[in-house]
Amino acid sequence: MKPYSATLVNAFTLITMGLWGYFAAENGSATALIPVGMGLLLLVFSNGVNIGNKKISGVVFVLTLLIVFSLYMPFKGAMEREDTAALVRVLLMIGTGVVALMSFAKAYLKARKTE
Repeated sequence: MKPYSATLVNAFTLITMGLWGYFAAENGSATALIPVGMGLLLLVFSNGVNIGNKKISGVVFVLTLLIVFSLYMPFKGAMEREDTAALVRVLLMIGTGVVALMSFAKAYLKARKTE
């Protein structure tokens, strides 16, 4: 998967899972909207990734890395509450983030070999 495609999949997953988490909760916590904001930010930067802008790709990589690490606490909370739906949502967000990171790393290594 190319970094652009992986970024789009990750962004849409963050948006949909964040909205699902927000509307599924009884008292809709605003923190559930953080992934939505991050997904929208990734969408804004995705065009730069598509055209091969190295600086924007670097920003998206770092942002994706931060998102994946920041999902640890929601993962831990879902495990403690034994909330299967929340666990599925968080694991989907982490999974697409890891796939995006791997696609960026693969593209970077390929570019380094051709130089």
